[in-house]
Amino acid sequence: MKKIKRLNCEKIIYIFTLISFILLVVFFINNYKKTVILKKERIRINREIYLKQVISKKKEQDFIEEEQEKKIIEKKQKCTEVR
Repeated sequence: MKKIKRLNCEKIIYIFTLISFILLVVFFINNYKKTVILKKERIRINREIYLKQVISKKKEQDFIEEEQEKKIIEKKQKCTEVR
């Protein structure tokens, strides 16, 4: 009887240890997947931010060029008016 109880107890401990190990592995796998997803998301967001900055700089540069062209045209017009 004691042998049976001891075997039962050992089996229960073995099963519990196995289940714990499996849960731990599942937890780490899930955590790794989430980490990978978050890294990809962060990369995507950073890329979008970079593209927005580049577009904004281009627009700013275009605006500055237009303003410079307007000033040049105004100067030419003033010069022609004075003559």
